[in-house]
Amino acid sequence: MMIKKIKVSNFKSFGEEEITFDNFNVIVGPNSAGKSNFVEIFKFLTDVSKYGLENAVSMQGGFELLKNVILPKEQEIGFEIYYQNGAGKLIPDNRILEITEIIYKFKIRKNNGTNKIEVVDDEVTQRGKLYSVDKSLMSKIINKESGFKLDEKDKKFLTDINAKLTNKDGMISTDYKDNEYLQSGDIYPIVRMFELFSSKDEYKLILEMPQMFYLPPTIYFDGIAIYDFDPKLPKKAVPITGKTELEKDGSNLAIVIKQLFKNERNERKFYNLIKKLLPAINRIDVDKSADKRMFFNVCEEHHSERMPSCFISDGTINIIAMIIALFFEDNMLVIIEEPERNLHPKLMSKLVGLLRDASRNKQIILTTHNPELVKYAGLDSLIFISRNKLGCSQLKKVSKDDKFIKSFLGNHVGLDKIYIENLLENRD
Repeated sequence: MMIKKIKVSNFKSFGEEEITFDNFNVIVGPNSAGKSNFVEIFKFLTDVSKYGLENAVSMQGGFELLKNVILPKEQEIGFEIYYQNGAGKLIPDNRILEITEIIYKFKIRKNNGTNKIEVVDDEVTQRGKLYSVDKSLMSKIINKESGFKLDEKDKKFLTDINAKLTNKDGMISTDYKDNEYLQSGDIYPIVRMFELFSSKDEYKLILEMPQMFYLPPTIYFDGIAIYDFDPKLPKKAVPITGKTELEKDGSNLAIVIKQLFKNERNERKFYNLIKKLLPAINRIDVDKSADKRMFFNVCEEHHSERMPSCFISDGTINIIAMIIALFFEDNMLVIIEEPERNLHPKLMSKLVGLLRDASRNKQIILTTHNPELVKYAGLDSLIFISRNKLGCSQLKKVSKDDKFIKSFLGNHVGLDKIYIENLLENRD
């Protein structure tokens, strides 16, 4: 599953914006164009899912700092997230429900009388197809029989699905009408129970309670990780009682490495990956200090001395953290701010190759203003961010078939040069 498109309105520096995504995406633009605010879209949605709407707004400094100050008349903040899905769900009577697209949208505003954040609009739409499958094949699916794969010819099409789940003033309902093929309870099995036994909460979003409706994990952003590595932090020894999931700043890198290397297969995979960028690294190990703190050491091929993490270069730290985030953390979407930080320009092509490899299994979004990274990322991966005449951030993609772009590329003007000269942002 991946996020295919996002629409945002009146959020921070954005007015009304819409952008589509691929598996590998690079957000580029000058300073103060809105790259950080773009990342904040995902951070806010993740915070709503984890901590609730009121807390998420407060963590941004309040509603006044959340909405676009350039557009004072606009009082509502809105989001629409479009998911491309490839998963199926088994339901009774030998049927498979395949949801191909999920759209989640909501709008919020502040009630100036109560100072509460009100939910104006809140709904999930699921679209897909329903199939029937022979009972003998269904048993193989349920038992996860080795080597078995369901082909299209094994499925009999029954009906299209277009079902909407709506939250209106805290009351949950669905517009799906029961028919001979499918009941609404097959899609949203707990809706009626929720209506009967749950008290209304007009200040809650579906995003805060998706597990009640068996919605995919994407809806509540469980699988989204936003990284902004600070190489100074992983150099320090850390308490041995920390998390084994990589922190967003990379500060617990020593603990994560120790846990990772408990699995020999993961350890081999890690060394194969890191040697693509840093072939001199021979070994990494983790030590414990006398005060029960943990740090890691690096051994290089040309000498046998172990170098403690406090003496390792910032670029090496960043690469180690990135490899773990991209290939060993269980996330469906990884956002990395300025991955090229502290890296030599000659490493950019290898870095982009590594990022593209990771994007085969998960969605990647990067932010950068580094021309070398832009050069190797390729035009099809780039999303340009700039300010319009009003001062609002705007996002756009440019195709390599664009006549303006072709005129430069045809004259052997590199993509990095086009970007540095600001030709793409100023072409309209």
